[in-house]
Amino acid sequence: MKAVYTFYQQRNLPFPVRTLLLNFFARVYQEGEMNLHINRSQSKVLTCWLAGLPQQLVLLGLKNPELSEQLIGIIYSAASRANKEILQSLQAAAPLIYDPLDGAVVLLPPESQQHLIQLLYFVPHLPSNLLASLSRCCIMGKLSVELTTTLIRILRIRSSFVAWKYPAQGSSVSDVGYISFLFSTLTGFSSEEMSSLQSIRGKPHINQTLLSPVQLYLTDLEQFSHHWTMAEVVSQCLSTIPSQSQCIDIVQSGICKYLVGLTVVPDSTAGVILCVFSKLLDQVYVLNENASRFLASLCYSLLYLLLTIEREDTEHIQKRDVLWNSCISILSTSLQILRVMLQTLQVNHASRDELPVLAQLLCLLMQHRQLQTHMKTSEFLVKQIVKDIMVLKSDEAQEQWLTDLHYNFNVYLATHSPGSGAVSTLY
Repeated sequence: MKAVYTFYQQRNLPFPVRTLLLNFFARVYQEGEMNLHINRSQSKVLTCWLAGLPQQLVLLGLKNPELSEQLIGIIYSAASRANKEILQSLQAAAPLIYDPLDGAVVLLPPESQQHLIQLLYFVPHLPSNLLASLSRCCIMGKLSVELTTTLIRILRIRSSFVAWKYPAQGSSVSDVGYISFLFSTLTGFSSEEMSSLQSIRGKPHINQTLLSPVQLYLTDLEQFSHHWTMAEVVSQCLSTIPSQSQCIDIVQSGICKYLVGLTVVPDSTAGVILCVFSKLLDQVYVLNENASRFLASLCYSLLYLLLTIEREDTEHIQKRDVLWNSCISILSTSLQILRVMLQTLQVNHASRDELPVLAQLLCLLMQHRQLQTHMKTSEFLVKQIVKDIMVLKSDEAQEQWLTDLHYNFNVYLATHSPGSGAVSTLY
């Protein structure tokens, strides 16, 4: 047995020979697991053989996918039996196996990827650097949507938040590491990618408005859909954290640390941030000033995008429903964000082309049933914006969009402030 193992350890063995030897050791190992007779010398050789399998997987990679799949199967079998040697070796090799650039998890075919993702359940500890790599695997789109979802849910099972409820397996993921993984996956882009986006200017990639400090980078539909699916799973994970106020505090801190101050944000990132916050926030939670202004800017930028998408732009128009729902959800949930958005709309900074869009947006907000209560509370701000628009356009011919604004505002006043009179009497 020892001589066979020495032969097996040679680096340049032909793949058919290595496969035969692998099958031989796997059979001997299985016989030992079934408590059949195996002497001490054989046991020591098998221990060394098992311990070397994860590193062999790292070295083999994509050179022989079939042999890699066999290795994964043996590693999984031993890990599921809590074999001490394989678990220690797997822990050491995990950063290389799950490397987002050239690890086996992103190089091998989907079936092998699935087995490697499932193997995460048995890796003894998942430190922050490994979680960061796993987040990159999710973000980069090298895993299918289904595998990405499975990965996130396995980490949720491994976290203390689920372990509290189902104590069958102890927590092996720190709370800080887990939350960091969720937040980085939620944003959908690495910090390096976000930095590179800041230098992009102009169409077709950037949708720009003068009334928001945040411009939107338009992602392609495939990337957008992948990001949105990930965000829905992350949102479910965040909702299971027992202290929701603490959860909001953590996500808010992440936004202030990593996103506030950016002048270009992907449209998918803007949408999922608003969507998740609308699910986490309640009516009484007060966001800090930086977070509220940033979320309000995201909201206006998205609404501006949705009102200016060309009908012929079939790729981006397919995003419209989910992005619109995210904006309306956050505005109906948080009066604070609605008021900040209205307060920061400096009409005199708008271009001639943007004024009709702003007027259309105001009409939609005034008409929307979900926003009736908040819009009533924000009546003074709405009046001021409409007044500023009217003043700017007072010397020009009445255009249709201005007539529509005039009409909707009068309806809005009649609904929320009976007896206040028509818009023309305000000035």
